[in-house]
Amino acid sequence: MNYRKLFTIILQEFRMTAATKSFLIMTILGPFLIGAIAILPGVLAQRQSQPSGDTRVGIATESTDTFSQFDTFLADSPLNTVRFETEEQGRNAIADGEIQGVLVIPENFADAPILRYVSRTGTDMQVSAMLQAAAGTIVTNARIADAGLDPQRIAELTRTPAVRSVRLESGDDSSGADGFAILLTALTFVMLIYMTVLLYGQMIGRSVLTEKIVNTKEIMLSSVRPSELLFGKIFGKGAASLVQYGVWIGIAALIITVIGPRFDIALPTGLTAVNLGFLLVFFLLGFFLYSTAFAAIGSGAQDEQQFGQLSIPVIVFLIIPLVLVSPIVMNPEGALVLGLSHFPLTSPIVMLLRILVDRPVWWEILLSIALLLGAIALAGAGAARIFSVGILKGGKAGSWKEMISWIRQ
Repeated sequence: MNYRKLFTIILQEFRMTAATKSFLIMTILGPFLIGAIAILPGVLAQRQSQPSGDTRVGIATESTDTFSQFDTFLADSPLNTVRFETEEQGRNAIADGEIQGVLVIPENFADAPILRYVSRTGTDMQVSAMLQAAAGTIVTNARIADAGLDPQRIAELTRTPAVRSVRLESGDDSSGADGFAILLTALTFVMLIYMTVLLYGQMIGRSVLTEKIVNTKEIMLSSVRPSELLFGKIFGKGAASLVQYGVWIGIAALIITVIGPRFDIALPTGLTAVNLGFLLVFFLLGFFLYSTAFAAIGSGAQDEQQFGQLSIPVIVFLIIPLVLVSPIVMNPEGALVLGLSHFPLTSPIVMLLRILVDRPVWWEILLSIALLLGAIALAGAGAARIFSVGILKGGKAGSWKEMISWIRQ
């Protein structure tokens, strides 16, 4: 292999990738956009489902005593109660926008198995949960009083403590957000690896496909070897991605070491320098593994449509960890998770998730990295053979079976 020519191709690919406005914009805004994708849906869902302090809810009951009990129980909640004598009055108030919903109290309130809460959307889960808690306490207290017991004394005796889940390293964390913060950090890291590996991998595959379609490969292959062209593309794009990740990690390190302590900002538990280092390592490993696969697909495909079809089996292995983020975070030592964390096509994401949640012993991490390096070497050798044959193939649509046969040639 002529390393001078290889370096020339690497430099050309790097310039073609890095010297674009989209690369600059993605480098600056990428972490914020991906963080928003991972974090905002959950935050917005929480804010939308959590009632505000001026949420007005009707209680439709003929009994003033029953309404007073609801009003007293909900006095410290975000709900403001309004009494209606009939359900129809409550429905009219909802239609006029005066209240958010109305809880209908039947005559046999103490024995009713189900109470109806009528609202405009029917999806006020937080409100209905608060009303259910209030109704349950009121009915229970009434039954206890009928039995000749003191409801307040019974409540004191049956009061249970709350349980807060925190990491071992966190000590006595009173924030209660440790587990949620870990999940958000995991989602952000997963989205970073998934989107960048997929973006750069398909970029390389389409670059190969474009040269094949426009018939420039004969000119290029007359001066360089196929392997030099293939690995020049991969390493050139890899250098650009490394610059991009370097900027992202540099910004994160600045936040961790300077901005966070300076302005007393509570940072997510998993956002540490060590975890950022693991993010970079597993991104690079995933990048080289998937880039070789997409390059092989690009050299075997005949057009964009077939490139997309042949890419589906590869993309599936990137999607699997994305779908299983929650189970992996909840049970990082499960048998399936252990297997996926060492299977090369899924380990870049799954092993990183395990490290974020409950760092495995070092030999497991090193074994996962070693298996990935071995898979990259095999994929690189196979991709070079597929590239050597496929880049010169024309007119006939390739397939996975045919590309595997090219490896044997």
